[in-house]
Order: sequence, then C-alpha cells, then structure tokens
Amino acid sequence: MRRKPVMTLPPPRGRKRVPGSTARAAALAACLAGAPAAADTVLVSVALDPADGGNDHVLPTPSLSADGRFIAFTSWASNLTDPMPNPNDNQPDVYVRDLLLGTTVRVSDPADGGDYANARSTSPSISANGRIVAFVSHASDLIPDDPPGFGSDIYVRDLDAGVIERITLALDGTSAPDGASSSPDLSADGSMIAFHSAASDLAAGDAQDNHDDIFVHDRATGTTTKLTPNADFFSHAPAISADGEHVAFHSRATNLVAGDVNGRDDVFVRHLASATTELVSVADDGGSSDGHSDSAAISASGRYVVFTSSASDLVADDGNAFTDVFVRDLETGTTTLVSRGHDGAPADEHSYNPCISDDGSIIAFHSDASNLAVDDANGSGRDVFVHDVASGVTWRANRALDGGNGDGIAENCGLSGDGRRLAFESTSADLVESDPNGAVSDIFRTDVAGDRIFADDFD
Repeated sequence: MRRKPVMTLPPPRGRKRVPGSTARAAALAACLAGAPAAADTVLVSVALDPADGGNDHVLPTPSLSADGRFIAFTSWASNLTDPMPNPNDNQPDVYVRDLLLGTTVRVSDPADGGDYANARSTSPSISANGRIVAFVSHASDLIPDDPPGFGSDIYVRDLDAGVIERITLALDGTSAPDGASSSPDLSADGSMIAFHSAASDLAAGDAQDNHDDIFVHDRATGTTTKLTPNADFFSHAPAISADGEHVAFHSRATNLVAGDVNGRDDVFVRHLASATTELVSVADDGGSSDGHSDSAAISASGRYVVFTSSASDLVADDGNAFTDVFVRDLETGTTTLVSRGHDGAPADEHSYNPCISDDGSIIAFHSDASNLAVDDANGSGRDVFVHDVASGVTWRANRALDGGNGDGIAENCGLSGDGRRLAFESTSADLVESDPNGAVSDIFRTDVAGDRIFADDFD
C-alpha cells in the first residue's frame, strides 16, 4: 500500500498546540528571524583557566543529560582539567562538563591515578541524570588488571562512585573478546548499553561471522545479547530508546527482515521484548528504498526514528538527489522529510547526523544546505539546524554574538532529552564573547529557540 508522507506527533510536553499550523509556523518563523540566540550560547570545552582556551580540537559528537546540564564530549586538549597543558598527553580523552557548577571532569582517567591514560578514548554517551558515561577506549590502564584486547572496548564510568567498569568481556567474564567494539549508546538510567562489535564471544550462541554486529549489554545481570543474529553483513551505530527496549541501527545485511533486496545500508529497529526487527527506511510504496540510509537516532519510547538517507523514494516528493533527514513514525507507519527548504522546496545540499528529543517533537541536524532557514545567509557553509515537527519550521542554531552567521562551520549536534538544549561542534570564534583558541573546533551549548517561542500565552 502506498503511504502518504505525513506525520502527526503529540503536542510537545509543556507547550500548547496552536490551532492552525500555518499561523503558528508563520509566527514562529517571524520570531526566529530576529531572535538573537547568541546570548543563550555557552562554551563547553573550556580550559581550566578560561583565559587559555582549550589547546586542541574536539571530536564528534557531544552527548547531553536529559536537562542539558551535563555534556559529555571528546577532546584532544590537555588543559581542560589540568592547570597547564601536558605535552605528553597526545591522545583524546572523554570529559563531562557541568554547566551549572562550571566544572569539568575527565572521565577516561587511568586506574593508577596517573596524569593520563595510555591510549585514546572517544564516543561518549551520558545517562539522563548525567551520572553514568559510556565510552570507547583503546587504553589498557583504565581498570586494574585489564586484559589486553584487540583494539577498542566499551567502558562505563559512574561519576558519583568514581568507578570504571569494562563492558566488553568474553563470555567467561574475565578475558578480552576476540574483536573490537565501538559506538556505545546508553538507556536513560544507564542500565542498558547498545554497541557494535566484531567480537564473536560476547554473547551465548554467537559465532565468528567476520563482520560487526549489534549487541546490548544489561549492566544489572551482566549479560550481553546479540541483536543481529545470523546477519549476512555488517551492522553499525546503534541508538537505544530511553527504556532500553528498542534499538535503532543501520545495516547492509539482507536477511534481517523479509523482502530487503536493495543491497544498500538500511535503518532498522530491533524490539527486544518481541525479539523482532523492523525496517525503518522503507520506500513510500512499502518496498525497498533506492538509496543508502544510516545515522539513526530514536525517541524515548521508540516510536520515532530519525535518520539520513540518499534514497529518493522514501516520500513522494523528494527530488533533490541529496542526502536528507527523515523521521519515521513506527506507530502510524509514515515517513516525513525533515530537511526541506523553508519555502517547501527541496534542500539544495546534503544534511547529516540527526538527533531527536525524547518526545519526538524537536529534531536537530547539520547541513550544507542554504535554503532550510529564512535567516541562513552564509551560502553553502555548514550549519546546525533545529526543526520543530509540529509547526514544520526549521531554524539555524549556530548564531554569532550579533545574531548573524558564525565565522566557521558547525556540525555534529546532540539534543537534551527535553529538547530544550542543543550542543554542537564548531570552528566559529564569534559564538560567545570569549573563545580564546579562535578557530580551533570547540563544543558549544545553546538554548533551543523554541523555548522562547512556545510560551504558555502563545496563541
């Protein structure tokens, strides 16, 4: 059956839905056109001495707590938690910034209390309350007597307890697995961790298949479950729902669902309770799509999945031949194009790396397009955009101090669960009053402009 590319979302929490979407969209666009968001932007990757600036660049992608107070990120800088840059610390580490207290802690600390770990740590994911952080590391000194591995492994740190535990262990519970692991994503309470791995000895009944698979680890029971059993090709980049019951990911496997015949990367969701897998990047006519799809993120309940795709047949009117951002409502079986021009025209360049709020009402992503927002005047420069699903309005998040365009690119964003805070990476030096390291890439956090627009008296 051919499905119309429309989607209906519940009203965003704490906001009034305004009758008449056209009037609401027009009012929102008018307000955003002059909204000086720079006053709400703060530097996250700040040095211990703020006058110094971080002495090196950050890496993708920041992860936020539910309220946006805590932000986990990766940086090459060695002066974020130390008074002076350490010339011997030449590997990236994982950090958490508390924006209420203005403090930064290094997550990837060695077990012996030394100055730095002996290898790189990246790719953090933080729990809803900001206490638990999962990350990837090549280091062998994060925990005592850490068994030597085959590359990267998944670790979790409890910031309150100050304890690091290794997640990726072989079935015997003590040995290193026989393959590398990456891309961890935490459930809201930090009890469940999804990741991908080339290892064949993490889960009972698994066998070596020479490609990456998706796994989920239950910290309470200590068990790891393979979510892509017997897959005939690789699977990557899982995103787990807040309750830990649904995991979105992309895969080139052809046997995860019946009728997947396009031979391309597709986005899927694994439902843990039913042990079933669902195709998300489905064509408008219900068949296989004609392009690659990846970069999935999932809402708290698992109902909405946002992703990127080069396919031209996910919705009826996608004709721009660029990678776009889409959102799929698994309850209604409908897909909506998100990265559309502000006038309804197709986007004039590629869009990437979407993220979604817990309730699915706010979607953010970065794009090279110049026609997504009415106030985007920097041509083909890469920017971060926020999309309000109910109104259909998209606006640019990386504003300079004067409300105009920043003097660098912005990309790789993360949203707080409540959808009110957005973090991103940028080389701009004019987003905040003081950015001492200039064009070196930093992490910034900004308030989502909708907080100022959707007031209780907005009608």
